[in-house]
Parts: sequence; structure tokens; C-alpha cells
Amino acid sequence: MIKTLRAGDTAAGIFLSGVGVIALLASMQIASSMSGMLHPRTLPVILSILLILGGAWLVLRARAPQYTDKPIEWPDPAGWKRWGLALAFMASYALLMPGLGFLLTTFLFTTTFIAYFGKYKIWVAFAWGLGTVGFIYVLFVWLLQMDFPAGPFPF
Repeated sequence: MIKTLRAGDTAAGIFLSGVGVIALLASMQIASSMSGMLHPRTLPVILSILLILGGAWLVLRARAPQYTDKPIEWPDPAGWKRWGLALAFMASYALLMPGLGFLLTTFLFTTTFIAYFGKYKIWVAFAWGLGTVGFIYVLFVWLLQMDFPAGPFPF
């Protein structure tokens, strides 16, 4: 088991870079379509490259001489419960997206996640949910003309 922050950052960086390489190889297999302005693999390739670079930065930072290493305190039972609940939220997000659509699922996920884990008032979580969906809609749907699962409410 990893006992220090330096070892944890190194392992996480290697893992993230590995996932980035796998995602990059998979995204290069995405076929072209005529539905939008950008090639469908554009966003997956960009995210894959960011994963690779972020993982490499994490490894390099952990190996720097000025890095202050600390022991890792593993979660108590309440921390493991929060981890499990966060994973359940993410799994629900993936399972609900085909039926509810990308924007509605993102709104529900963001709002409930922030309300529960951030312990904010519901109107703050609601505002973040609307802001996130608005940002995604303007950037990806309106400006970049990308297609996402629409669900019962096509825009």
C-alpha cells in the first residue's frame, strides 16, 4: 500500500498517463461523420493529451527536490462511505445519460453532487448545475456544433 504523498502522486501520474495513452489510441479509431463542424475525435484526442500531460506533470512534480513528502492518512469508515457514494453518483450519471440526455443528466449530477458533498444550500447547487449546463451548451452544442445524447428534451 502507498504510504506517502510522493509515492501516491507518482502512482497516480503513471496511472493517468496510462489511461490517457489508452484513450488516445481508442479515440484515433473514431470514424468521421458529417454532423458537425469538428471531427468527432477532436474532443477525445484533446482530453487524452491533457490526461497524458497532467499525469506526466504529476510524476515530475513528485520527483522534484523541493517536493515536501507527507504520510498519507487513509480514509476512516465515513471517508470510504463518501468514496462509494461518489462512485455511485458517477455510475448513475453514465447509466442515466442515454435515457435522459447529456444536458439533463449533467444538471442532475452537478446539482446533487454539489449539494451533498459541498454541503451548500440547494439554490447554490442549483445555480452551479444551471451554470454548468449553460456553459456546456453554449461551448459544445452552440459554438462547436457537437452532438450529444438529447434524451426526451432535444434542443
